[in-house]
Amino acid sequence: MSIDSTKITLSLKLGAERLIELLNQLTPVRIHMTPTDEDRRWLELDSPTSASLVAGKGLRVSTRGRLRYKVLGITVPVTIRTLELMLSPRIGDAGDASRCLMFDVEILDADLSMVPAVVDSMLVSKLNAALSPHKTKAFWEFGETLSRAFNLPRRLEPLDQFTLTSTGGAVVVTDEFVQLRLDFGAQISRMHPLAGDG
Repeated sequence: MSIDSTKITLSLKLGAERLIELLNQLTPVRIHMTPTDEDRRWLELDSPTSASLVAGKGLRVSTRGRLRYKVLGITVPVTIRTLELMLSPRIGDAGDASRCLMFDVEILDADLSMVPAVVDSMLVSKLNAALSPHKTKAFWEFGETLSRAFNLPRRLEPLDQFTLTSTGGAVVVTDEFVQLRLDFGAQISRMHPLAGDG
């Protein structure tokens, strides 16, 4: 069996306006901190009051919301008067999947009502840990989703299959757009050689 191989790159570019539209569709949203504690610990984010792209980082968002978390042994709801966070896309690993588009969520600053500054800082640290892609499962396993093999028509003897295999990717963030590049290996396999093959 002989195999012809080549490389393919697909590119997707989203402008800042389109990203902000998607963000407005995404919010308001409640993010549960654990899969079994739906009613105990969560973060609610309202629609953004402002959003902009930061080159090399991601989408910087200002919003408000609510938080339910255990503070000093007591689970209480907290109003978030202002919240500034960064949504950063990147290519990373998630368990056994080595090719994932991940979304890091980092709270840069938060003003929590009726919460002392020392507790405020501690909560932000714990929230950032809980909002990691591995905890929220906010990632797309494009390596698994997009790697496919297709049987070729029998009339194309002796061709067997056309295979696309994801080999990696990259994310570029500028002040104007986010670009996702996905790389693939493409192969055509043959069932047997033709008589004329050298």
